[in-house]
Amino acid sequence: MTPPPAALEAVDLTRRYQLDGVSVEALRGVTLRIEQGEFAAIIGPSGSGKSTLMHLLGCLDRPSSGHLRVNGVEMSGLSDTELAELRNRTIGFVFQSFHLLARTSALENVALPLVYRGVGKAERRERARAALEAVGLGHRLDHRPSQMSGGEQQRVAIARALVGEPKVLLADEPTGNLDTRNGAEVMAMLDRLNSGSGVAIVLVTHEPDIAAHARRQIHVRDGLIELDTATSPPSTTRPTSPLQQSPRHSATEDHAPTPPPSPQPDPEPRLSGTSDRPTTPPSSPQPDPSPGVSETGDHVASPDPRDSGAGDRGVLPDPRDSGAGDRGVLPGSRGSGGGDRTGEEGR
Repeated sequence: MTPPPAALEAVDLTRRYQLDGVSVEALRGVTLRIEQGEFAAIIGPSGSGKSTLMHLLGCLDRPSSGHLRVNGVEMSGLSDTELAELRNRTIGFVFQSFHLLARTSALENVALPLVYRGVGKAERRERARAALEAVGLGHRLDHRPSQMSGGEQQRVAIARALVGEPKVLLADEPTGNLDTRNGAEVMAMLDRLNSGSGVAIVLVTHEPDIAAHARRQIHVRDGLIELDTATSPPSTTRPTSPLQQSPRHSATEDHAPTPPPSPQPDPEPRLSGTSDRPTTPPSSPQPDPSPGVSETGDHVASPDPRDSGAGDRGVLPDPRDSGAGDRGVLPGSRGSGGGDRTGEEGR
């Protein structure tokens, strides 16, 4: 059995514009497939090419190169008249600015696409009434756009897009002119329509929370598809947080990490003083080392004599010791500059 054709299928689409003699490449080779009944969102920042892509998918513009098939029909060989007929019968549009006729009732606005299809007046009105009732506006049939809220106007626009029973509904920033509550109602309605009628919906937005309503997100940047969750789900591997790193990890250790010290048999308890590493008593008396020099020859910072009697101020903390700035640190402890440096270099 032959599978049904895709609602939309684009293969290596490009679109170039000439602006003041300069060629601007809005799309640089986009390939995607929207299945029947799918709910997908095209998301990207301003200037990413998402609106250009929507215009091509809706047959409102022609690509510079590549192929586009709408419900299995190749659009490249169609005349302008044939293309308009394909749009009218196959694609419904919902725009950010509603695009309703200001002096026309909601019923007449919704019935308008059926006029171009040659449907009789009685049938037009009946189908428009059913479409408005489906979006919860059966009580607003005779109201003009100026007599309705923004959310109600957008619902009229959705009813107009659906009255012709299209295979695909393209919604370009459908919540852009709505407040949060009305925007949420419109998105919930689109979700119900997709689940109930099976119409494929392609939502174009720059808002991640709006795109999250769709079951597939297509991220566009610089005229290319950067990520498609249908084929390339984002990695679940989390980057290492700075809080997970050792607080004593310094910039020097990033380039030349110090190897761990060799295990010592039965080390004695650590001694208080300027060294942080375990020490064992010397086997024989040794002459006192020179001031400022440890047993290994490393330089040892002496406590500043000005710190004596300073109460709980202590010596200046080592900047590598996170959290030490709020409390005093006794000379020679792990937070002090001298003791910590000896311990690191002694290793």
